[in-house]
Amino acid sequence: RFAALVAESIGYAPPGSAARATTLLSALELPTTCVPLDTDDVFTVMARDKKARDGIRMVLSDRPGNAALVAAPDRAVLERALAELEEG
Repeated sequence: RFAALVAESIGYAPPGSAARATTLLSALELPTTCVPLDTDDVFTVMARDKKARDGIRMVLSDRPGNAALVAAPDRAVLERALAELEEG
């Protein structure tokens, strides 16, 4: 859901994509929220990920069945998506 929120918020995925992902995850009884996390800790972990060459990168989908490795957007975008996950 985090990636779907990010993709939609930067215009990579069309409007409604995050809601569709949330509906699918809920139907499969998978979590769609998370406990509050320290954003600095999240970014530290993201920076150590194997995809983090030349900065943080994420796998985002613009439509079902298609994904691409893209440079992570501005930190503020990621923080808003994380906050939305925490709020539910």
